[in-house]
Amino acid sequence: MPLPIQIVLAVVFALAFASFSNVIVDRLPVALDEPNEFGELHGTRPWAEVVGGTSRCSTCASPVRAVDNIPVISYLLLRGKCRSCGERIPIFHLVVEAVVPVVVGLVVSRLGIGVASAHILWLVLAGVALATIDMRTMIVPTILVWPSAGVSALVIGTTALIEGSSRIVLGALLGVVGIAGILVMLWLALPGGMGFGDVRLAVMLGLHLGAAAMMFEIPLPAAALLGVLSLTLAALLAIIGGVIYKVGFGQNLPFAPAMVASAIICCTWANSILSPYF
Repeated sequence: MPLPIQIVLAVVFALAFASFSNVIVDRLPVALDEPNEFGELHGTRPWAEVVGGTSRCSTCASPVRAVDNIPVISYLLLRGKCRSCGERIPIFHLVVEAVVPVVVGLVVSRLGIGVASAHILWLVLAGVALATIDMRTMIVPTILVWPSAGVSALVIGTTALIEGSSRIVLGALLGVVGIAGILVMLWLALPGGMGFGDVRLAVMLGLHLGAAAMMFEIPLPAAALLGVLSLTLAALLAIIGGVIYKVGFGQNLPFAPAMVASAIICCTWANSILSPYF
């Protein structure tokens, strides 16, 4: 299939998935009356409440019409407001619906649709949702990150079977060690400085980073190295974000967006990033 057609098909699918992601981002977190045992101000709803029922305005409870559910276009035509009551629709709806297709298009333009890109495309779809929730609520929900990591493991395992390469599985495990191992040590060394949700997310990201490294004829240790490089880039992105948003010293800063962004970059350009080292 010609690459331009692959890109178009991937972008169309990504638009539809991004719209569904917004449902999860909007419904999954729930504000708590008081902080939980981890100091978090948000918990999560049961999945039955998240995926059940039709979309409604959170202010007036009016059902969202089908014509108002077209990704990106509906938000722009409505000028970001509910058709019934005029209440402003949170901007994250537009951001998710715009970012996911663009990033998916970039990944496919680089790698095409195939075994090398399949797990990265899933990383984009799941990672953007997790990052957006963290930006809104400062939590990385356990009931979302572990199922997402499970799908990641399934996709990567299937890729290894198709390629007939055990290196991909070993690389995925080393990738987890490379990034999650460091975050576990930081979490233990700096109590309260980092949520354990970031560590859970690192497990998922490490799977992808290690697998991406092993798609090329590169020594096995490269899988762990790519995890370390991704974490370094994430720290840099977080610092830049903190400066832009004027986050003061000691204030909490959502780390998941930087982690997800750096992982997508490192997975997509793994060969170019690692080739100088091997």
